[in-house]
Order: sequence, then C-alpha cells, then structure tokens
Amino acid sequence: MSTRHKEALAAAEKGILPQAPDFTADTHKPYRKRLDALVALVETGDLAGLEAVEMIPPRSTSPKALHRYRDLAMTALRVRAR
Repeated sequence: MSTRHKEALAAAEKGILPQAPDFTADTHKPYRKRLDALVALVETGDLAGLEAVEMIPPRSTSPKALHRYRDLAMTALRVRAR
C-alpha cells in the first residue's frame, strides 16, 4: 500500500471522505459514468447504495481507482454513522 493510500485510509477512518479520482485522461473515458454514479452516492451519503453497486473486476487502473474510492468512502461514511 502506497503512502498516499495509507494517508487516505487514515483520513477515511476519521470520517473524512476521499476526493474522487481524476478521470480526465482519455484512458478513463469508458469509466467516467461509473465514477459520476459513485460520486453522486458519496455526496448524498448513501452507504447502502455504495454497497449495492456492482463493481467490475479491478484489472486496470481505472477500475482499481473506482474500487479504492468506493471503499474509502464507505469507510468514512460508516465512521460518520457511528
């Protein structure tokens, strides 16, 4: 786990929502709608919605970033719910 990911996880464990990944590069274009859907769920604090999202296998950087963002957001929202 990278230092940046460790810091993001520590922040999420304090209830701080992660920043959405930057998907402006053309390589991320096929995944932008998925990211937009996740961002909407995170912004509304919809933990059940995030848990219900069917994620694609993380075989490339885009899906890996989506998984990381969703998982960190769910961690932060669970902390906030306590």
